[in-house]
Amino acid sequence: MTQPFDLTDEIVQHWLANHPVLLLVTEEPYRVTAAVEAAVERLTALGTAPVRAWSHDKVCGFHQGSPGIRPPQDRRSHALTVALPMMLEPLHVMRQASADNVPPFDPREDILFVLKDVHWDWSEGPSRPSVIQILRNCIQANMASPHYWLDEADEPLRGKRMLVLVSPLEDRPADLPEIDPLIVPLPDDAMLERALADTLDPAVGQTNAAGQTNRELSAPERTAIVGMGRGFTYQKWEEALALALVANGGYNDVGAFLRTLSRAKGAMLAGIGELNDAVRRAWQSHSRALRRIQF
Repeated sequence: MTQPFDLTDEIVQHWLANHPVLLLVTEEPYRVTAAVEAAVERLTALGTAPVRAWSHDKVCGFHQGSPGIRPPQDRRSHALTVALPMMLEPLHVMRQASADNVPPFDPREDILFVLKDVHWDWSEGPSRPSVIQILRNCIQANMASPHYWLDEADEPLRGKRMLVLVSPLEDRPADLPEIDPLIVPLPDDAMLERALADTLDPAVGQTNAAGQTNRELSAPERTAIVGMGRGFTYQKWEEALALALVANGGYNDVGAFLRTLSRAKGAMLAGIGELNDAVRRAWQSHSRALRRIQF
């Protein structure tokens, strides 16, 4: 039996295997951020030293947690060609290059870095050769191993590192074959159920827009709703549930609730240009059968 995909577990395994770079292909960078934070907690519990998580993007530069909207005034580290050396070198090396080149994190700590939308940096452009070369140097130097950065007392000057590259595109530069993309699958039933619980369960016992008291869903009803979520990203599934809740004034009429979700799913699938005809026909058949379901 195939084991369900666990993004947190994948990140933990790559870290423990001392992999320097992990390329994740997904439309949901926030899922990666959440998985990295969970991986950090698990790794910290396993080891003697805490592991930190930092993110980087071209607008906010380095940040922890949710990114800001407005970029900070200091934009030097926004470019990946500047940020990558800051992630990988000990502090004294960076200060030799520039006295102001100080990162917001402690270089001696073990850190998982999440680099968002890296395809912008390795597409055609003046910075492309530098980004490709730095990434290749990272891999060749096995940047996950800090043993070559020691002071006179054999204390590490730079902690363990792993870069988690995030991109919605599967393609990676042909001249960077060392990095194999890992495609993050869409949410499984457990994740879809979690979104259902987060969206609908808090409303149990409350009076809905139709003047009725929201009841608890039965197990078959929950299964039917979760089944409708297959094919959605996590965010779009949460949005579809919330819109169906508003459109139906509640969810007590599960048949009507499912039909609203069905229309949302049809609209979502219609926007996928490369969806083949067989999948479209299967969905249309499923949608017709759904109209006959009675709860």
